[in-house]
Amino acid sequence: MLVSDEENVALLEENEEEENLPPRSLCQRCPFLRLLISPTFLWVIIVVETIGFAAFMAYAAINEEKAPYCAYSPFYLFYPDADYSRPLHLAPVNDAISYNYQSFVGGFNQDLSLFQAPPSKELDQRWRDLYSLGMSRISRYEAAKLPNATVPIPGDEGHYIVELDVFHQLRCLDRIRQTIYSDHYPDARISLGDNQQYASHCIDSIRQSLMCSSDVSLLVWQWDEATQQSRIRNDVVHRCRDFDNVKGWALHRQLKGGFNTSVRAH
Repeated sequence: MLVSDEENVALLEENEEEENLPPRSLCQRCPFLRLLISPTFLWVIIVVETIGFAAFMAYAAINEEKAPYCAYSPFYLFYPDADYSRPLHLAPVNDAISYNYQSFVGGFNQDLSLFQAPPSKELDQRWRDLYSLGMSRISRYEAAKLPNATVPIPGDEGHYIVELDVFHQLRCLDRIRQTIYSDHYPDARISLGDNQQYASHCIDSIRQSLMCSSDVSLLVWQWDEATQQSRIRNDVVHRCRDFDNVKGWALHRQLKGGFNTSVRAH
């Protein structure tokens, strides 16, 4: 069938119009891409990321004692052995920390602890047993993570010297006890030598430690029938670090043979 000249002209004009149309956009040619940039899809992504971040922060809060810096770096969860710019552990003993619950002793009348006994050789030994483990040795790797530098041990340069501050504080507290009972411990009299300065150091060291740990256990008041008054009770339950575990760590790391402070090790 022959096509008339008018029909040919019409077909040519139609082809020219199609050629002059702008190209179809990538979104028009790809429905999946159109979905990706749609407002609904973007809102879904925002909600999912928000939930994920909230879950991570909850995990970090729950595990803060086991991983103290997980709240500071989300990468800790996936790269726990990475070399971060800040120390991962303020103290190597953190890995040995566990907790228990203890009721404190009131410390008045008949409610006394064994450490409130009158001065004696037995009491002195009981106090010394609390802090006698003294100095500890840690590896070069552990020392590198401390916020404060320490020195290597002369003759054992692969290990570095440290002491758990709790032993220093207990030693200080024992010295204050001796000063109170200076009639029994004449060398601890406040008037002798540097005893006043040492006692002042010990008192303020213990103050700083108490404020640093900030025990938030709650004291309570209970009705006392004998006095017909509400009386404060400080023999309440506390959540405590297991001191036996701390001593066990120090015993395993104990520095034996002394430490020569006049020798500089490299």
